[in-house]
Amino acid sequence: MEKYTLDFEIRELDDHRIRAKINNYQWSKMLTDRTGRKFREIVPKEVWESAINQEVRVYLNHSDYVSIGQNVTINALDDGVFLEMELRENELGILDAVKSNRLHSCSFGFVCTDEEVVNRGDYYERTIKSMKLKEVSLLDREAAYNHTEIMEKRFLNVPFNQLNIKRRKLALLSI
Repeated sequence: MEKYTLDFEIRELDDHRIRAKINNYQWSKMLTDRTGRKFREIVPKEVWESAINQEVRVYLNHSDYVSIGQNVTINALDDGVFLEMELRENELGILDAVKSNRLHSCSFGFVCTDEEVVNRGDYYERTIKSMKLKEVSLLDREAAYNHTEIMEKRFLNVPFNQLNIKRRKLALLSI
């Protein structure tokens, strides 16, 4: 099973539900496979649409010890792939981790059943043509896809670009 990190945005819908944007159909950052070969990859909308027709578990950092979500739905929309879930009663601390920015990215585990690989000289481009989605994980580490953001409830009305600029300014000030 392969595991890759994705674009990620979490919104608190109510006391026990969160919404996450887990992919925006753009190229990943440069990755390295098990043989040391550099590549970047993309998972098109049609592949997501086919892969999300099954039950998917949500984990924390790929730890399959416990599934943190219930009533999980994943939708492939024009502007990205969205996950909605209700946190299990004993996992409500996840919201605190999201609000304090300890959880700030997302990953997914899948089995690739078809791919197209193009040699670009220094690296390869991998287009996933078909996959079996096994799990989605909330992570506390850097994502392999760009534009990873977590949206807290108090920022829901702030335009995304303004929030992104504010967070970058804060990050620069803290250096």
